[in-house]
Amino acid sequence: MHGGVSPELDLIEDINKIDRFIEPPLKGFLCDLLWSDPCTDKEARSIKFQKNVERECSFKFGLEPVK
Repeated sequence: MHGGVSPELDLIEDINKIDRFIEPPLKGFLCDLLWSDPCTDKEARSIKFQKNVERECSFKFGLEPVK
């Protein structure tokens, strides 16, 4: 699974404002929606966001941002 939440996501309505007719950037809100990954079960409770070193872009996110 890839794609998820972003530390730049404040309101769910912000998703509707995205220009979907561009090449996805390597950082920022659109990149995060496409490429962020959930943390492992062990990490999920203690982490909000951390760099996603496996993908070399975006973030890994824990349980709190999902809520």
